[in-house]
Amino acid sequence: MARLLRLPCGSSQAFCGHLWRCTVPSFRPFAYGLGASRPTTERADVNLPARAWALATQEAREEGDEQAWLDFEDRALERCGHWRGPEMVQVLHACAVAQRRPKRLLAKLAKDIPDKLPQFDASALCVCLHTFAQLRSRDASLFSVVTRRLLHPDRKEELSPSHVSSLLYSHARILQFDKELVRLAKKSLADERFAFEMEDMATVLQAFATLRAEDLRLSGRSARRVAEAAPAAPLPLLADLLEESEKVPGKCKSATVQVVSLVAGTLTGFLVIFRDVSFALVYCAPHALRHQQAVVTASLLLSSAVAQCVYSWRHSFPTVVACASSLAVPFQSAMAASIASKLGNESESVLATVLCSFSLTALAYGLLIFLLSFVPILDHLKGAFPQPVMCAFFLVAGIGMLQGALELVSGQPLFGSHDLEATAYAQMALTVLVGAANRAGSKWLRHFAVLPASLCLQILGFFLALGLLGQNLSAAREEGWLWEPMAPVTLAGLPLPSEVQWPVVGSQLSSMLSLVVMLVVDLTTTLLPLELMTPTKSLQMDEEFRTAGCSSLAGGVFGGVSYVSLSPTRLNVDAGGEGRETGLISAGLCVLWIWLGPELTAGVPKFVVGGMLCHLAFGYILDGLWEPRALLSHGDYAIILAMVLYYLATDLVPAILVGLALCSFNFMLRYSQSGPLEFVTTAGEAAMFSNRFRSTEDRLYLKTSRGIVVARTFCSQLFFGSIAAILSEVGPWLKDGRFLLLDLSSLRSIDSSALAGFRKLPPHVQTVAVGLPLQLDTQVRRAGLPVCIFQSIDEALEWCEDHVLKFRYLEKNSTDLNSYLLGRPSNNPSLPAPDEPRIDGAAVSAAVARALGSGLEDLEDLLEQVPVRAREVVFREGLAAEGLYVVVSGALQIQHGSQRGIVLGPGEIAVDVNIKRIFGQQAEARRGKPVSAGDLLCEAALYGPLLHTSSLIADTPSLLLLLRRDKLLLAEKRYPQAAIALHRRLLVSQMQKTGAWPAVAPEVLSSRRTASL
Repeated sequence: MARLLRLPCGSSQAFCGHLWRCTVPSFRPFAYGLGASRPTTERADVNLPARAWALATQEAREEGDEQAWLDFEDRALERCGHWRGPEMVQVLHACAVAQRRPKRLLAKLAKDIPDKLPQFDASALCVCLHTFAQLRSRDASLFSVVTRRLLHPDRKEELSPSHVSSLLYSHARILQFDKELVRLAKKSLADERFAFEMEDMATVLQAFATLRAEDLRLSGRSARRVAEAAPAAPLPLLADLLEESEKVPGKCKSATVQVVSLVAGTLTGFLVIFRDVSFALVYCAPHALRHQQAVVTASLLLSSAVAQCVYSWRHSFPTVVACASSLAVPFQSAMAASIASKLGNESESVLATVLCSFSLTALAYGLLIFLLSFVPILDHLKGAFPQPVMCAFFLVAGIGMLQGALELVSGQPLFGSHDLEATAYAQMALTVLVGAANRAGSKWLRHFAVLPASLCLQILGFFLALGLLGQNLSAAREEGWLWEPMAPVTLAGLPLPSEVQWPVVGSQLSSMLSLVVMLVVDLTTTLLPLELMTPTKSLQMDEEFRTAGCSSLAGGVFGGVSYVSLSPTRLNVDAGGEGRETGLISAGLCVLWIWLGPELTAGVPKFVVGGMLCHLAFGYILDGLWEPRALLSHGDYAIILAMVLYYLATDLVPAILVGLALCSFNFMLRYSQSGPLEFVTTAGEAAMFSNRFRSTEDRLYLKTSRGIVVARTFCSQLFFGSIAAILSEVGPWLKDGRFLLLDLSSLRSIDSSALAGFRKLPPHVQTVAVGLPLQLDTQVRRAGLPVCIFQSIDEALEWCEDHVLKFRYLEKNSTDLNSYLLGRPSNNPSLPAPDEPRIDGAAVSAAVARALGSGLEDLEDLLEQVPVRAREVVFREGLAAEGLYVVVSGALQIQHGSQRGIVLGPGEIAVDVNIKRIFGQQAEARRGKPVSAGDLLCEAALYGPLLHTSSLIADTPSLLLLLRRDKLLLAEKRYPQAAIALHRRLLVSQMQKTGAWPAVAPEVLSSRRTASL
């Protein structure tokens, strides 16, 4: 891959100035003009693009602030939907300059830009793509939509050389190849009317080298430009031009390139031919097909040639090679043997039925793959099968291919009541030895010529041994070392559709479906290493599946399943192939071999063909057993062995199902043994208490009580294995516990077995679930489980604490049970106090002195007493604040959002304190800190209009003093000294909260606290 590209102007961080200057007008007039009709409160949001540029300027001076960028991203996400095109360009340019990558904002803009394309000109769109490419934010849909708009025939005239170079840079930066863009760039370079600057020329050449877009005319033109600019161009720029010119083949290299492509295509073609001939001989092992070897070979060769033409036409990687699938050999050979055994010696019917079965398999596979290419989650198909199942696939294919190779050279089935001759044993041993030598040489020497040279040496060595032993070819053929000459392919020898036995084809339906499943898995596993072989291109699974589907549909007409293959592709690349002509040469040799091959095949020893099959079989066996040894455990190897044995006893599909079941059981066993709980303890030991106001006695009792057991799980799936592990882990803690509080906020799914597991808890234990998502909340409620559900730990702890304290009260006052049950409900049963009456003036003065200090006695007659009952709403979030509140007695609770489910108006009482569990709860609802005697609330309401940011609800009967704003104005006239003292103390209290004033000595304001709302 080419080295990292630089921008046309030489900067790797900002966009080229000559494009940026023509992109956005003066931003300040535009911003004020846009915001003239908006409220004043939104003006700060309108200036967010200017804020982004200010942050980028600070970043350039190395004064960047990480928190400032995070705050900017949060604000921008709220307003970016209202931005117009120039504002988006301003923000993206600032991010590129600062090298900041706000992922959420970039994702949002990537969705908004295609909807607002008319607001962008060509330069602005180039800036957008450049920023996304520079920040490594690869959004294929955005690049595709923007590029299509810029390359539209009506807008091509707007593209200057700078635009073309910028677009090429952006696509090369994210390694995305666009044929129309490359074609336009080549046409622009060839047109003398387009004057490319030297910087743009360097960028275009670097992009072409990265995308491997070669053009001989481009090489000559760039060489002339380098020569013309040599006296005036900077030395680094000339070095870049010469370097990239070398990467693009010139005229002086054309002859060498053609020779290398011819050699690479020839080697690849002979390898494909050898594979297909080997496969055809395996398929023709039954006696009824031995005289039809030429027809079957022609079928496979034509399928490979047609598939290669499809890949050369559609695939983005020019040197990819397609041929008949090697994975299908053991399964299709078994199908051929089964068909031959049912039809007997009817050679024409057997051939027609076998080829029809092969064609239907290829057509079904091609159609399935083509339809799968439109599945939106296709990328997840790579990991759809567990690793042991995939390894078992390879092992089964390797064993079947090895068996087919040995039966091919011996001429008899391996397993049966017959006796093999000594020559057959010698041929099989030599076949295995040759296959092992081929595999070892290819693996250890790692050179493209190893396998072709090994095949040639084996053939040459065989004939040399015949000469030394004094034997002729006829004697060697009689002993079974050579093939019988194949009959030439003629039109009269081709099977007719009327000869197909459709009932026999129907009997092979299960085998055909099993093979289709295997081929889908094989394609996905082939694409992964193919992507590693092409570091300059990112393979798209949908395009790969679509191309494979087209090639299989086209090849299926001739009777073969054909798609991309790794071994020929690797041979083509290693041999020096760089263009699509190598694949076309390989396809041409396949077609030529149909007429020339029958005579030449008769001179190839059997053990050489069998050794080629063993070479592929050993590759599959190593891929299934040896290569993933660092990933597999003993349990995984046991699953692989079980799948292979079950396959040998039954069929492939049942073996796959058994493997998936064993993998699921293995996962469940490992997952349950790992411990799904992050911690388990009691609430008292962990000092986990609700924000609810409790007396000192109650708080001490809750700390020492073991009645509340809390646990948190980190698993996302709760199934029968994990619920069993949870129950076993919390079991010892539930002996003295009454409540089990489970934090399940990490869960994303629960199965029926896990739901049934909740019923296995001891009957004296109440389960409390916290943090369940909405769909799981509904699922648990529908199941009718004895589980209480809350959305926050604070609520759940409060509910559990209330019940623990109720139990404690009943244990201490068992004789007063009837009066307690018939009495007024209270949120704190340990403090069943009646509502407190109003207080006199002396008590008011004492309360004010305790909260604000002395010297404010004159304000006594201006303070309004506000008595509230338990669960009464003092004020509601969002309403206008009336003034300053001073808490005289009681306990109250600050609530944010609709924490209580239904928050009533001032003075109204929520009858059921747990009404939130009946009507649900908002996600943003939460409870704030408790408020008690001596606290101040809403001080800011004395100095201006203010809305409450939270609600205040009484937990117990309480009394508050309210000083309204109009009363304060009256106090400033009647009692100016007291008013001044009040202002001073409120100011000191506020500054103490913000840290701007030193802490007050404890003896001065020992009980003064504030809780502003």
